Amino acid sequence: METVDLLKKYNISSTFARRQIIRQAASFGQRHFSAEDILKKMRKKKSRVSRASTFRALNLFCQKGILEAIDLGKGFNLYELTDNSGHHDHLYCLGCGKILEFEDKTIEDLQVEVCRRKNFKAFKHTLRILGLCIKCKKDQLKV
Repeated sequence: METVDLLKKYNISSTFARRQIIRQAASFGQRHFSAEDILKKMRKKKSRVSRASTFRALNLFCQKGILEAIDLGKGFNLYELTDNSGHHDHLYCLGCGKILEFEDKTIEDLQVEVCRRKNFKAFKHTLRILGLCIKCKKDQLKV
């Protein structure tokens, strides 16, 4: 879908900055990216979109459902285009920054059951597990 059409679909005014930012975000496809990744791409293209506009636009895109933010703590988010094919969760390696996506029906079923027992209506959830991938775990053992 063309980026202008994407903004229109989510009822977002199409400013120059937003078009530039959503175009760069879409260029990552299904890969995860940071605000800094967007800013680097725009700098290479000599875009005059400010850092503040980029962060505001990313937040707006998350609120509207175009992007999902993965909070890695200490004010650092990674983003991904919303994938309507189904929910997934993330394993994040603190050593190299690698992100592994996974789906697990048992975890999903357990969350539904916990909400039922607590009489809680869930609208959205995210699960992120921070740790070390196998390569970083092996490297840590060598030290």
